Amino acid sequence: MTKEKPLPPDLPGGFSRRQALRHGVTRAQLRGRRIARLAHGKLAFECDLTDVWSWARALVATFPAGTVVSHTTALRLFGGPLPRELTNDGSLHVTVPPRNPCPRLRGITSYRGAPLS
Repeated sequence: MTKEKPLPPDLPGGFSRRQALRHGVTRAQLRGRRIARLAHGKLAFECDLTDVWSWARALVATFPAGTVVSHTTALRLFGGPLPRELTNDGSLHVTVPPRNPCPRLRGITSYRGAPLS
């Protein structure tokens, strides 16, 4: 059994396939079991997808700087009360800074908002 080649240490927690290839990650490594598929084209190394904190942290790292978890996802993460009709909302809600494109990915609900001060 061959030992897997380690990923580059400068690869961020969440990354795109393109970023990984630019950092020298091989296609075989990208197909490996240690790479989690967060959303289409968005990956993370050893991320627990059953944990909303881990999933959100890794996925937000792949979006423009200043992107934050928001709306029902933020309420869920911080223990806020959710109306019954929103308790089964499995999508990740994020808000991106102005003048940035909103991510359009399955499982992601995105908004554009003013920067937090």
